[in-house]
Amino acid sequence: MLRGAIVDQSPPESPAGPGACCEIAHTEAVEDCLRTIFKLVGRKVSVTTSGLAERLRVAPPTVSAMLKRLEAGKLITRSASHAIRLTDHGVRHARGVTRRHRMVETFLVEVLGLSWDEVHEEADILEHAISERLEDRIDEFLGHPSRDPHGDPIPPRSGRHVESWAAPLGGVPAGSRFRVERVADDDSAALRYLAERGITPGAVLEVMDREPFGGPVWVKVGANRHALAPMLAAVVHGEVA
Repeated sequence: MLRGAIVDQSPPESPAGPGACCEIAHTEAVEDCLRTIFKLVGRKVSVTTSGLAERLRVAPPTVSAMLKRLEAGKLITRSASHAIRLTDHGVRHARGVTRRHRMVETFLVEVLGLSWDEVHEEADILEHAISERLEDRIDEFLGHPSRDPHGDPIPPRSGRHVESWAAPLGGVPAGSRFRVERVADDDSAALRYLAERGITPGAVLEVMDREPFGGPVWVKVGANRHALAPMLAAVVHGEVA
């Protein structure tokens, strides 16, 4: 069952480049903020100033100033309750940054051999530097991938895109077989730990047992059993196989 979705059918970017159709310059900070909002909304997480500040690792006043710029540029809206949402125009630009980020992550893993826990921060830098031409060449070279190494869907340049999260492993009952689809990429240490145990997109786990009172979830991967703390089980998403 999908927990949240963003569907966008907006036209492709302006030929003049990202941001050419907007009243504000699309700096790295602007693009980081748009992508983070896009990511949080896709997870059905309430987007707040304090939450954005924590994820962007900047002070709340800095985020407040940024949000005012994005609102003036008609890239976001804010309700009376201070809920932050992307406009259709904002979604288009956020989707473009997200596409570049996930494409770069895929390139770094599949071509340069980096591990999936190393690529997020590198992609944070490179997503602002590549041109549409280079983006298209990378896409063609990789064979037009639909998902990045963490299982996140790579948005197309234009057309329909669904940003969805299936059920977390933490909510799956004992006795189930569970196919991993996506793993949240926020914590590099968690990604390393899971990869060492074979818990990556495409893996099928057997949910053996669930300890009570917030205890671990016991899963079997191949012939090996592993105990996953609730924090780890919460970042692994997929479907009952």
